[in-house]
Amino acid sequence: MLVYLRLKNYILIPEIELNFKEGFICFTGETGAGKSMILGSIELLKGERVDWKMFEGNKEVIIEGIFRFKPSEEVIRKYELDFENEIFVQRILDTEQKISKIRVNGTPVSAGVLKEIFENEIEIHGQQSQIYLLNKNNQLDMLDRYCDLSDEVGKFKELFVKYKQKIKEYEELQKNYERILTMKDFMEHSIKELEEINIENINTEELFDEYRKLNERKELKEKINEIVFELSESEDSVINKISLILKNEMFFKDSGKKAFELLNEAQSILNEALNEFVRMRFEEEEDEKKLFELENLLQKIEDLKRKHRTDEKGLVFLYKKWKEELSNFDILKKKLDDIEKEVKDIEEELSKRADKISGIRKKKAQEFKKEIEKILLKLGFSYINFEIKFSEKDIYEKGKDEIEFLLSSSKDRKPISISKVASGGELSRIMLAIKTLISEKDEKNLLIFDEIDTGIGGEVARIVGRNLKKLSKGKQVFCITHLPQIASFSDYHFYVYKEIKNGKAEIKVKELKSIEERKKEIARMIAGKKIDDSSLSAAEKLIEEGLKV
Repeated sequence: MLVYLRLKNYILIPEIELNFKEGFICFTGETGAGKSMILGSIELLKGERVDWKMFEGNKEVIIEGIFRFKPSEEVIRKYELDFENEIFVQRILDTEQKISKIRVNGTPVSAGVLKEIFENEIEIHGQQSQIYLLNKNNQLDMLDRYCDLSDEVGKFKELFVKYKQKIKEYEELQKNYERILTMKDFMEHSIKELEEINIENINTEELFDEYRKLNERKELKEKINEIVFELSESEDSVINKISLILKNEMFFKDSGKKAFELLNEAQSILNEALNEFVRMRFEEEEDEKKLFELENLLQKIEDLKRKHRTDEKGLVFLYKKWKEELSNFDILKKKLDDIEKEVKDIEEELSKRADKISGIRKKKAQEFKKEIEKILLKLGFSYINFEIKFSEKDIYEKGKDEIEFLLSSSKDRKPISISKVASGGELSRIMLAIKTLISEKDEKNLLIFDEIDTGIGGEVARIVGRNLKKLSKGKQVFCITHLPQIASFSDYHFYVYKEIKNGKAEIKVKELKSIEERKKEIARMIAGKKIDDSSLSAAEKLIEEGLKV
């Protein structure tokens, strides 16, 4: 609940400080006095958007509130906020730069965080905020609270969220499986190509170095071939010529022995040299073969890099990735089968739970209808036919039901959607009827009704006041009203008025603490400015009746 509110430079309010307690709290004052501004400031404290046009010409606006409640543990953990029993919310509006600065217990937060904090704490109903009641999802929530189904539907939502996550997981795995299946042949072929070049152990820089060295030795091979040719392969080669000369050895005797010994030795040495050159030529031929193989290997690497649009490291990455995907292919298929079975099991469970929840809703809907009609008849409707229309949709987070509140206030007309037949005042009374019916089950601890008395008076107003009093049991109910019958039931009464200071209008708020003060204000609401003994007496009777409730 709200225990403290401070406003500074807030539209026509220079500065006010208000303290509140649990119970029924009403704000009264002449038309245009600024009562709705007070409730508007509470809307800003719960995270609503700022209408900067309202604050044009204002200095820095300060809105502060102290609330006594504890948000959900999920919100506290999510935003790492420091909470005990009270929450101090400060919202400062820089009207020049149109910037809103928000702090919760000293921690800067966004307006979205404020909305999460107060989601289950504050509910505001006014002529401009009837969209809440007209929303079909909210109508279903209200019926569920009446049916004590909130916990059951909460658990259903958790299972449904799990179901959607499993569906998403299955779809992603299925997409991956189909991708691998489509590319399986390609990956197997690519892996084979990469294994042929030994991609994991290859180093192209070293290969290029070796290629350059081998390429540089081509000229050496040519020289070796020339030498071998000159030594032995040409007709007039050196070795052949020596062989021819040695054939003349028989013509020489002792005088030529030494010369021919030297020639024989020279031939032997030349043959050794020839053998060495032949060996070298063989090695060069082996190097040429290796050079050819290197050229092919380097070309294959370049071709694969172009084919897969990557570099050498990328080829290694793709090789490992494809190997892993193919090795996990069978595992992936089994996982898909397991998740598919799990999805079907959850679907069956969701269907059972949805049927159970729907059955309870439909059974309790008739009871809900009758109770609402009873309350609405007391709230000024001369005739009422309230219906709950059920329609079935695909399983979603709240089950399989979609509902809509229908209304007819005339015997000769069939009930149609409340959005088409109800006025703002009627919607406020419908909401009041529903809130009265489910007040003990409602989680929200601060309810705000802005001019719920539109279009009613007399005995109906008394019943509305009595219902608001009943609704405030164990929580806070704020109400702006023009009707004395409603104000007389309040536990705490605040009077809003305007004062002219230095030619400017200022809004003031005063708590009417004494019976006498309240009696004068209620008398003013009865008779206007001309308060007499009759209006004072009527006011006294109304207050006495309100105190008895």
